[in-house]
Amino acid sequence: MGPLVALVLQKLRFTFQQDNATIHASRSTKTWLEDNDVATMDRPSRSPDLNPMENL
Repeated sequence: MGPLVALVLQKLRFTFQQDNATIHASRSTKTWLEDNDVATMDRPSRSPDLNPMENL
């Protein structure tokens, strides 16, 4: 998956949405995102009003 991610990072401009839940926000993940200049949009963890599946 590493080469695919590198290709996407080179070709596309995007913002990664991070919900900051403990299981999704490991130190190594945050470090990798920072080291690779991935723009992130932090959101509160476990916020049902921001869960898109609740609107279906």
